[in-house]
Amino acid sequence: MSALLVAALAATACRDTTAPQAEAPAYDLIFESTASPLENQSQLFRLANGATTPVPLLGAGQYAAQPKVSADGRWVVFMAPEPSSLEDAVWLARTDGTMRRQVFASLGSALLRPAPSPDGSRIAFQMYDESMSFSRIWIVDANGTNAHAITTATHDAPYVHVAPAWSPDGSKLAMAVGTPGNLGLAIVSVDGGAVTTLTQPTSGSDTEPSWSPDGSHLVFVHSATPAQADVITLDLATGERRTLYTGNGRHPAWSPAGNLIAFSARLNGEPNELFVISPSGGTAQRITTNEVADRHPNWVPRRMYALD
Repeated sequence: MSALLVAALAATACRDTTAPQAEAPAYDLIFESTASPLENQSQLFRLANGATTPVPLLGAGQYAAQPKVSADGRWVVFMAPEPSSLEDAVWLARTDGTMRRQVFASLGSALLRPAPSPDGSRIAFQMYDESMSFSRIWIVDANGTNAHAITTATHDAPYVHVAPAWSPDGSKLAMAVGTPGNLGLAIVSVDGGAVTTLTQPTSGSDTEPSWSPDGSHLVFVHSATPAQADVITLDLATGERRTLYTGNGRHPAWSPAGNLIAFSARLNGEPNELFVISPSGGTAQRITTNEVADRHPNWVPRRMYALD
């Protein structure tokens, strides 16, 4: 069993599961969930390596969703309400839950899927127009300045650009683009310009891309129906695809060492739980089991908490 898989099994929300002692490097998980089956608003949780019970990252009752951790492990961006208007806002915090601050809000426009640059200095996100029929990818500096759209081409509505993901070198964004219900993967420079199409499914959508640490592959979700979503890898050099998980997979995230992919999935009508699988395929290992929905997993090297 790989050291990372041992670490993932040690970092489990199963209240009745134990795991072997993890070897270095150890990874915590940051993810979105709810505090109980009765709670209807998401919070962020951190599951420390070797622990069995997740703890709120931002404090109990601090509602937040769609976390994404920077590649350097220091920062997490997420969606949370703007305090005065309660509308969508992009927020930033350290991965230990400190230094929480609002970065960007735009009243009347829906914001979704924030993603930090590898060093946490910039944040990409998707912004819808007021009709919710069109969305662009925007970038804003982490201090809240210099907000601007980088996808600016005109299209017949409805047309969306969604789920941005930074390349490991910080030069490009992968995303999903197209008409709702039929999205394909594409890449654009973080400076804007032409959008390069990677995939265009004849039916369904390819979305939720995540880069491998070496930048050679993407893992993404192909949604055939609301109940059928497969986790697939794409070799960017050859175009080769590998289906890793067939069922109802969502929110894939490549581990920093490159030898595991975390994702969420539903089994038998149960709430979403977290799983890990090797990029080469095999059996998905379930790592959370509880009565609430766990989504948007992120890997955080344990050593990051001691660096700053």
